[in-house]
Amino acid sequence: MGKYTIIAEIDTYLMGILADGLVPDLVPDKNVIGLCVPGERGDLMVGICLYDIRENENLRVSGMVSTGPGPLTFPPTYLSLYYMITVWSNSDLRFRAIQEHRIMGRILQLLKDQNLWASMDFGMEEGPDIRVEYLDLTPEEKGKIWNHPSAPYRTSLFFCIGPVGLDSAKVRNVQRVKRMDVEIG
Repeated sequence: MGKYTIIAEIDTYLMGILADGLVPDLVPDKNVIGLCVPGERGDLMVGICLYDIRENENLRVSGMVSTGPGPLTFPPTYLSLYYMITVWSNSDLRFRAIQEHRIMGRILQLLKDQNLWASMDFGMEEGPDIRVEYLDLTPEEKGKIWNHPSAPYRTSLFFCIGPVGLDSAKVRNVQRVKRMDVEIG
């Protein structure tokens, strides 16, 4: 499973996929792709906003997990991470919208083509592979997520990435059965 850093690792992996597919053809360098909130993008051209984290409804593990001959750990929590990706072009006003649409089209293509990530890439020896799912939200739902009063809504892409396993740090030491006597009478 994943350490407490797993969410940041997913963020970094997502930024890497986008950088590999967008630089240099559509954006000048990887430094214009990063994490931000809608109204505070700084100098980013591709802003990735992690807007929600939920426990995965379909994958809940119960029972303790054996980590060797002695201790047991509590089960991992599987998460679904919800992202909004927004594009801002620095092009001339006449070409800005078309450039943003090209970038969004390429992002959709990249994440649809690479929609299954191996959990092994994140140090998780066990657990299901991680899926990238495009979310088909209504305009009202998108507006509620944007929710930044000083910045008008911009067309954005919405994705769910999961299940992402988060290990428990809680350990229970137990004594293992070392000897067992059985008498049959």
